[in-house]
Amino acid sequence: MRDTKDFTILVLPGVNGSGTGHFQTAWEEAFPEFKRVEQADWDHPVYADWSARLTAAVAQSVRPVVLLAHSLGTSLVVVVSGYDVVAAQTVHARRSYDHPDIRFGHRYADIIGTSEDGRIRIDYGRFHETLEG
Repeated sequence: MRDTKDFTILVLPGVNGSGTGHFQTAWEEAFPEFKRVEQADWDHPVYADWSARLTAAVAQSVRPVVLLAHSLGTSLVVVVSGYDVVAAQTVHARRSYDHPDIRFGHRYADIIGTSEDGRIRIDYGRFHETLEG
């Protein structure tokens, strides 16, 4: 079993910053090496600013990163970035999922396949599709 000190553990709090008595706060008190990624104003969260803080925290880490996200923090984690070689730029896709959107016992559909001429094809139309099992 590995020790928590083998990782950089970033805490992404829930609504209102997971205040006193919340399990994330209790874990931070029990494990001082955990690092909270703060929001400037928990009453008015700004995704772009919080995302920039998370990106900086990940970039500064010298160990593998574990994201400990809850509630509001989970929306920060569901972001996909990639590099478009044709446009020569980084592209992003973001989607927020609320509790009713979560499908237990499901998996994401495979969006990567091969076209008839043998090239790799990505079907973005199925990006949010899930299948049972």
